[in-house]
Amino acid sequence: MDRLFVFDIKSYFQVLNLLIDRGIINGCRALDLSNTVNLNIETMYRLLTSSPNVTYRLEALSYTGHAAITEQFWIDSIRFLRKIK
Repeated sequence: MDRLFVFDIKSYFQVLNLLIDRGIINGCRALDLSNTVNLNIETMYRLLTSSPNVTYRLEALSYTGHAAITEQFWIDSIRFLRKIK
């Protein structure tokens, strides 16, 4: 059964931290965070730089739908995604 969750702005970061702390997304091969406009670029960059347990196996990352995403974000971030395809 599908569930609908409604989060406020701070909740996205809290939920993401909870998933990381509990190891739920450790070892994920693909992660789609598209259209999560309340998940800002700083939080995404922090996820990529400070969570090697998450990023070491990622082969695909989708993060679209945010107006501030630029090519520079991907240039800076891609070095943390060692298995990207």
